[in-house]
Amino acid sequence: MSTAETPPAAITPASNPPQPDHADGKPEYPALQIKAHAMATRAQKRSLLIGRLDIILIIVAAIVTAASVVAPAPFVSILATLAAVAVALTFVRQVVEPRLPYQQHWARARAVAEDAKTMAWRYMMGVKPFDDPDADARFIEELKNSAQAPAAAPLNLTLSDGREITPSMTDVRALPAAERKELYLRHRLGEQIDYYTAKSQSYSQSARKWESVSNLSRLGALAVALVHIWIAAAAAPLQLFVALSASAQAWTELVKFRDLSDLYARTAADLVNERRALSVATTDETVAACIADAETIMSREHGTWIAEKT
Repeated sequence: MSTAETPPAAITPASNPPQPDHADGKPEYPALQIKAHAMATRAQKRSLLIGRLDIILIIVAAIVTAASVVAPAPFVSILATLAAVAVALTFVRQVVEPRLPYQQHWARARAVAEDAKTMAWRYMMGVKPFDDPDADARFIEELKNSAQAPAAAPLNLTLSDGREITPSMTDVRALPAAERKELYLRHRLGEQIDYYTAKSQSYSQSARKWESVSNLSRLGALAVALVHIWIAAAAAPLQLFVALSASAQAWTELVKFRDLSDLYARTAADLVNERRALSVATTDETVAACIADAETIMSREHGTWIAEKT
């Protein structure tokens, strides 16, 4: 692999990865990536909060309605009013949510953050399109294009002078080829494989948990309905069980636990294959090809995720 300053060098056994800016040797990303990531995190929290609010209101309405069946007469009208208010608020949420920018901002900000991260690693590794003496100018131009893309325009992201090509990025780019490769294996591929594996397992566990809640709630509703055949007052909890089942199903579909678990598992498996190939690569051309393939795999995951959210 070549850098902007030196001709290609043969791969030799690497020493321990350097520690450019941080004690753990991880390079510092461009300011644009940090800003976009923070924006995506804030938008994600607000978007999911709105989704949770709708489900909570439905459950509250069901609880209040169930309570009104067995409540003393003076409280029935109060409970019925509370149930009506809760249901009305779900309609308000349904009307207001499409006008809020959080879901779109979450997806768009993550797209910019991940693009900047991918470009940073390509730059540090000295691979296309940052494999020539004009790499610095090209890198800044590519960051601008990402921040000013039509989809990212509502975010109003701007570049920070002198903070996009960080000192640690420059240090990594100047390292011998073998050390760059070792650092990429550890801090890019290794960390991303761990991340995708953990996320896949987490989403799989969440899917099973919420599916269990939905199924148990349906069984509860069935049991109440059967008892109601002989005991009229037993119908009170029926609405609650139905609401719990529907809410668990709605939350599962909103977050897409199964889809994301499968997506992250496939991505982790593909990256494991690329790590294996990169580990045994001995020429600059092969190393560059492995890095390009790995970054393409991660970009593909980002694109699939964004398509799910928009």
